[in-house]
Amino acid sequence: MKNFIVKNKKIFLIILITILVIISFILIAIGILNKNKEQNEENENLTVNDIKNLIRNNYLSTYLLEGDIKVTDSYMNMGDDIYYIVQDPLLENINSISDISNLIENTFFESRAATIFEKLKDDKYNQYVVAGDYLYVKKGNVCKDFPEINYGEIIQKELEDGIWIDYNDAGFKIKQEDNKWKTGTIIYKCSDETE
Repeated sequence: MKNFIVKNKKIFLIILITILVIISFILIAIGILNKNKEQNEENENLTVNDIKNLIRNNYLSTYLLEGDIKVTDSYMNMGDDIYYIVQDPLLENINSISDISNLIENTFFESRAATIFEKLKDDKYNQYVVAGDYLYVKKGNVCKDFPEINYGEIIQKELEDGIWIDYNDAGFKIKQEDNKWKTGTIIYKCSDETE
């Protein structure tokens, strides 16, 4: 009888451990499914308008660097450099260095934004200062054939760590950084520029 009780205790213990292992696997699976569901809901919240806004900001960032910025005849001298007041319809919401910084930081991953900020210090690219209530630009080697923005067809594909966007002839990845959708790709650039 004692053997029977010991044998039953072993069987009971094996069954109990098996049930606990199964329950653990079920709980882990539920946790993974919930995480994937949250990620999908987060990605579903990304609309075509959000993507177009990101594309526009990407375009404006490059345009600020190497576009032929529209200016007034008013200028100021800073040493040997001449800066003109910016009066460009594309840049109507860009009125300060802070606006330029925010545009770049909210569009690009931190590593790419750092590269763009370095270019803003290079004489090869457009450089900006603020005086009074005006944003001034000293033009660098402006791109004479700067492309126009064209949204075309936008297709989203889910990735494990973000979203792939097929856009016109370009493809680029976006993912969340600082709770904002950003990219590391400069979509628009001068046709004669190589990166």
